[in-house]
Amino acid sequence: LSEEVADLLRGWLGREISLRSVRGGTDDVNAWTDYQRGRRARRDAERALREGDVAGFIAAFQRADSLFAAAEARDAAWAAPTVQRAILASRWGELSAGEDPVEGREYLELARRRADEALERDPRSARALYVRGTVHYLTWALGLTTGADGPQPAFDAARRDLETAVARDPSLAAAWSTLSVLYSQIPDLVEANLAARRALEADEFLRAAESVLARLYATSYDLEQFREAIQYCDRGRRRFPSNPVFTQCRLWLMGAPRALDPDPDEAWSTVEEHLSLLPEPERPRAAVEDRLLAAMVLARAGLADSARAVLATAQAPPSVDPARELLGLEALVHLALGDPDAAVNRLKVYLTASPEHRQGWRWTSHWWWRPLQDNQDFRRLVGT
Repeated sequence: LSEEVADLLRGWLGREISLRSVRGGTDDVNAWTDYQRGRRARRDAERALREGDVAGFIAAFQRADSLFAAAEARDAAWAAPTVQRAILASRWGELSAGEDPVEGREYLELARRRADEALERDPRSARALYVRGTVHYLTWALGLTTGADGPQPAFDAARRDLETAVARDPSLAAAWSTLSVLYSQIPDLVEANLAARRALEADEFLRAAESVLARLYATSYDLEQFREAIQYCDRGRRRFPSNPVFTQCRLWLMGAPRALDPDPDEAWSTVEEHLSLLPEPERPRAAVEDRLLAAMVLARAGLADSARAVLATAQAPPSVDPARELLGLEALVHLALGDPDAAVNRLKVYLTASPEHRQGWRWTSHWWWRPLQDNQDFRRLVGT
């Protein structure tokens, strides 16, 4: 109870200190009032989105943008309202990209222009750099890049902006957290974990605790630091019980050697809990993924026949898994069953279905594939 109270107090105090810091950027009382009202409207919009109130979300979202625009107009030298308008445009782009990539790209471009405008108002603004870096990151992560050079320029721009932002303001926990994701893609798992730890240290007032704990779990898992991974998974589940990441992580940890003990009954109950936390459109793919994870737990528990029976039914059609990424998870189940040849065959299908993943396949050196390092078919497949 004392830990929960302390976390609440830290969150409230953090918001107050953040507002006071922003307040120092303007002497215009009306601009400051509009800014505060815009922040409240933005929180109302996110709450409406969580509750499934689409109309309420749109109305509050538009009200927030109008209020920030009013604050922006009242004090042309103040960057904070423009940063907030960039955040809003970025959020809309992120939300719309799945249904309409063209609209998503347009709003992310609008967000980038607004971040540039904020930097014109305040060239030293670390937060404006963080927002622009996040826009580049989303453009890359959502596959919205255009041009002959592909996604690499967006990735590089995101890394450059975010590294500059944290150099100017090391307290930007969310920027450290996103850098952790980028470093994981290089892959530089040690730097990814260090960035996640820097995020936790910087997040004094728990403003980014949810994403930070998720990154710490993921990077600790990738580095085989399973004791830490279990701690972050459990801590996230206690603090954010509605976040599906902190439920599914139990499945991954039960399926990993030297992590949690494999418990088939807990695995199946965790599958049900995880699916119940997801929005309906995400459930078909997650249902297959979770069954594969449960099969891996069964294999680790010595129930090979049961694991194979589950594996046979956990097949995702292209409409559910167009990139065929779940074939990699099927390969892991075969490895848990002690069948490396079947694992390599699934990886062959995966890399044939998604040839863009063949060059520089970033998971080649991951501990998952350690049993295959001396397998000649695997080495030929990944070009090592």
